[in-house]
Amino acid sequence: MKKRYKKVIYIFIAIVLISIIGGVVKYSFRYIDENPDKYIPKTKQIII
Repeated sequence: MKKRYKKVIYIFIAIVLISIIGGVVKYSFRYIDENPDKYIPKTKQIII
């Protein structure tokens, strides 16, 4: 019985961690899209 509860808890923790990581990545991409001048260099400024 305890083995079963342990497995359920591990699965629950894994789902929570994956969703937190996914949320952080999603937020980061949205922030970079809204502020491209801070993170993406403009190619017009590069002189060869």
